[in-house]
Amino acid sequence: MTARVLGVDIGTTAVKAIALDEHGRVAATASIPHDGLAPRPGWSEGDPDAWWQGAVGALRRLAEQGPLDAVAMVGVSGMVPALLCLDGAGRVLRPSIQQSHRAAAQPAARAATPSLAAYA
Repeated sequence: MTARVLGVDIGTTAVKAIALDEHGRVAATASIPHDGLAPRPGWSEGDPDAWWQGAVGALRRLAEQGPLDAVAMVGVSGMVPALLCLDGAGRVLRPSIQQSHRAAAQPAARAATPSLAAYA
Protein backbone atom coordinates (compact mmCIF):
# COMPACT_ATOMS: atom_id res chain seq x y z
CA MET A 1 0.00 0.00 0.00
CA THR A 2 1.17 3.50 -0.76
CA ALA A 3 0.92 5.93 2.14
CA ARG A 4 -1.03 9.11 1.37
CA VAL A 5 -1.62 10.51 4.88
CA LEU A 6 0.74 10.52 7.85
CA GLY A 7 -0.18 11.21 11.46
CA VAL A 8 2.30 11.86 14.25
CA ASP A 9 1.29 12.14 17.91
CA ILE A 10 3.78 13.37 20.50
CA GLY A 11 2.36 11.88 23.67
CA THR A 12 3.41 11.83 27.29
CA THR A 13 4.95 8.35 27.04
CA ALA A 14 5.66 7.82 23.32
CA VAL A 15 5.73 9.32 19.87
CA LYS A 16 3.28 7.41 17.70
CA ALA A 17 2.96 7.53 13.92
CA ILE A 18 0.50 6.12 11.42
CA ALA A 19 0.37 5.97 7.62
CA LEU A 20 -2.95 5.64 5.80
CA ASP A 21 -3.50 4.71 2.17
CA GLU A 22 -5.78 6.56 -0.28
CA HIS A 23 -8.79 4.63 1.09
CA GLY A 24 -8.06 5.48 4.73
CA ARG A 25 -6.77 2.00 5.52
CA VAL A 26 -3.82 1.65 7.88
CA ALA A 27 -0.67 1.06 5.85
CA ALA A 28 1.84 1.21 8.73
CA THR A 29 2.18 2.13 12.40
CA ALA A 30 5.10 2.84 14.70
CA SER A 31 5.67 3.88 18.31
CA ILE A 32 8.84 5.11 19.98
CA PRO A 33 8.61 5.30 23.80
CA HIS A 34 10.22 8.08 25.81
CA ASP A 35 10.50 8.79 29.51
CA GLY A 36 9.00 11.68 31.37
CA LEU A 37 11.18 13.64 33.76
CA ALA A 38 10.49 14.24 37.45
CA PRO A 39 13.54 16.08 38.84
CA ARG A 40 11.66 16.91 42.06
CA PRO A 41 8.52 15.57 43.74
CA GLY A 42 5.43 16.92 41.96
CA TRP A 43 7.37 18.13 38.95
CA SER A 44 6.48 16.77 35.52
CA GLU A 45 8.70 17.65 32.60
CA GLY A 46 9.46 16.35 29.12
CA ASP A 47 12.54 16.22 26.91
CA PRO A 48 11.87 17.97 23.56
CA ASP A 49 14.98 16.34 22.06
CA ALA A 50 13.52 12.92 22.90
CA TRP A 51 10.29 13.96 21.14
CA TRP A 52 12.22 14.96 18.03
CA GLN A 53 14.27 11.75 18.03
CA GLY A 54 11.07 9.77 18.59
CA ALA A 55 9.33 11.47 15.66
CA VAL A 56 12.29 10.83 13.37
CA GLY A 57 12.50 7.21 14.54
CA ALA A 58 8.77 6.61 14.12
CA LEU A 59 8.78 8.03 10.59
CA ARG A 60 11.78 5.87 9.70
CA ARG A 61 9.90 2.81 10.96
CA LEU A 62 6.91 3.77 8.79
CA ALA A 63 9.24 4.06 5.79
CA GLU A 64 10.59 0.56 6.50
CA GLN A 65 7.01 -0.76 6.19
CA GLY A 66 6.22 0.88 2.85
CA PRO A 67 6.95 3.82 0.56
CA LEU A 68 6.23 7.35 1.79
CA ASP A 69 6.93 9.13 -1.52
CA ALA A 70 3.24 9.80 -2.31
CA VAL A 71 2.28 11.46 1.00
CA ALA A 72 -0.13 14.34 0.40
CA MET A 73 -0.97 15.28 3.99
CA VAL A 74 0.66 15.23 7.42
CA GLY A 75 -1.10 15.81 10.74
CA VAL A 76 0.75 16.39 14.00
CA SER A 77 -0.70 16.43 17.51
CA GLY A 78 0.85 16.73 20.93
CA MET A 79 0.07 16.80 24.60
CA VAL A 80 -1.38 20.02 25.89
CA PRO A 81 -0.91 22.14 27.79
CA ALA A 82 2.85 21.92 27.87
CA LEU A 83 5.21 24.88 28.12
CA LEU A 84 8.21 24.75 25.81
CA CYS A 85 10.78 27.50 26.40
CA LEU A 86 12.85 28.52 23.35
CA ASP A 87 15.48 31.18 22.78
CA GLY A 88 15.39 33.70 19.93
CA ALA A 89 16.95 31.17 17.55
CA GLY A 90 14.36 28.50 18.39
CA ARG A 91 16.69 26.40 20.56
CA VAL A 92 15.24 24.60 23.56
CA LEU A 93 16.24 26.29 26.84
CA ARG A 94 15.04 23.67 29.33
CA PRO A 95 12.84 20.59 29.61
CA SER A 96 9.18 21.28 28.90
CA ILE A 97 6.81 21.88 31.78
CA GLN A 98 3.97 19.37 31.50
CA GLN A 99 0.30 19.78 32.38
CA SER A 100 0.71 17.67 35.52
CA HIS A 101 3.61 19.78 36.88
CA ARG A 102 2.67 20.90 40.40
CA ALA A 103 5.34 23.55 41.12
CA ALA A 104 2.96 26.38 40.27
CA ALA A 105 -0.15 24.94 41.95
CA GLN A 106 -0.11 27.22 45.00
CA PRO A 107 0.70 30.47 43.11
CA ALA A 108 -2.00 29.62 40.56
CA ALA A 109 -4.55 28.98 43.30
CA ARG A 110 -3.69 32.33 44.91
CA ALA A 111 -4.03 34.11 41.57
CA ALA A 112 -7.41 32.51 40.95
CA THR A 113 -8.77 33.55 44.38
CA PRO A 114 -10.18 37.07 44.30
CA SER A 115 -8.66 39.48 46.76
CA LEU A 116 -11.01 41.34 49.11
CA ALA A 117 -9.01 44.48 48.30
CA ALA A 118 -10.50 44.41 44.80
CA TYR A 119 -13.93 45.03 46.35
CA ALA A 120 -12.89 47.89 48.67
